[in-house]
Amino acid sequence: GAARPRSPTTTRRRFVKTLQGLGQSNLDDALCGDLRHYLETLRTAHAAARQTGKRIRLRNTRFEPVGEVRANLALFFRIGAGGMGEVFLGVRTSHASFQKVVAVKRMTEALTGDAQRLDMFLTEARLSATLQHPNIVQIFQLLRFGGDYLLVMEFVHGMAVSEFIKRLAKPGRAISPELVRHVGAEAARALDYAHHVVDDDGNPMGLIHRDVAPDNILLGFDGSVKLIDFGIARAKNDRFSVVREGARSGRLRYMAPEMLAGESVGPHSDQFSLAVALYKMLTGKNPYGQGATDEAITAIVRGDHTPLVELRRDVPPRMAYAIERAMSPQPRDRFEDCNAFRSALLAGAPGGFDATSQLVLSLDEVLGPQRQHEMEAIARMRRAAAAVLKPDSSQAAQPEVAAIGSGGSE
Repeated sequence: GAARPRSPTTTRRRFVKTLQGLGQSNLDDALCGDLRHYLETLRTAHAAARQTGKRIRLRNTRFEPVGEVRANLALFFRIGAGGMGEVFLGVRTSHASFQKVVAVKRMTEALTGDAQRLDMFLTEARLSATLQHPNIVQIFQLLRFGGDYLLVMEFVHGMAVSEFIKRLAKPGRAISPELVRHVGAEAARALDYAHHVVDDDGNPMGLIHRDVAPDNILLGFDGSVKLIDFGIARAKNDRFSVVREGARSGRLRYMAPEMLAGESVGPHSDQFSLAVALYKMLTGKNPYGQGATDEAITAIVRGDHTPLVELRRDVPPRMAYAIERAMSPQPRDRFEDCNAFRSALLAGAPGGFDATSQLVLSLDEVLGPQRQHEMEAIARMRRAAAAVLKPDSSQAAQPEVAAIGSGGSE
């Protein structure tokens, strides 16, 4: 049969590989003028990015070296991967050679063929771009190169709550109640903002995150707490509605009973999920166990779990009550909204406790020397980006489609 046409992305990659194998004389013979200058610039940029990734020593870091240039982006390290694609650490340039270290989530052509995954990816981009809050990771740009989509976002140097819990999963170690209180209050503040955000016409969007879990709460070395991943979020505005009403989505053991039952969800559902995440931070265990799915669902619907105070007697009673109430099976028994939940968490908090500084110290203790090695790698990456992303190369390969504009200030 007839050969299938190559995608623009595949063609470009093969073309760049071919160019990398050509010597200067070959280029002189084959090309001339502006075209030769453009191709030389592109070849040099790709080679410089790859070599930089190899030169920056990565012993005792979580970074995996790569080297790739896309328009005004230089991607140096891969820092994560999942069902929605890969996440890279890189540098973005703008006018006057201004640099910004960014995280870039890439959904490759192989994944964009899945319509549901692509919808989730684009929903995350569009919804997150409308949210401007210090406790929500900012989205700067959504780009498309051939069949690949790149979501350029704020880089939070630190770790997810889930990783923080795992690294502390040792006998005699536990996350302090005051630190959990702080993380919970900051996450609740982000959720309350998202629940009440309005569109450009001043109408409530009715945004529900639907996937609040330890994986989606980031802790930064600067003491910040950030909510991420609005990929399965739902808003009343049909423009943003991807997950149909009644569908199950998210992590089962963090879902509110109404989500499991396929009923209408609301802000109370996110409140429930956050409370479960805080319970796990304090105990190291999900309150609904690790058993079979049917057993977990039954426990969630009935509200069957070991009371928090039986597992952590050092948790202040008012704080334990707030978490337990937010985990009530019936939405009407939870707090009015996430702001009320936040207030209840903070009630009785000791004065003079610097939660932000304590978070920084705790992360530094957990990660140890890795933090310093990673900071050095980031600093060297920034210096290298100046050579990789020269003014000419930053304009050499523009994206085919700019799906959304900047979602945050620079």
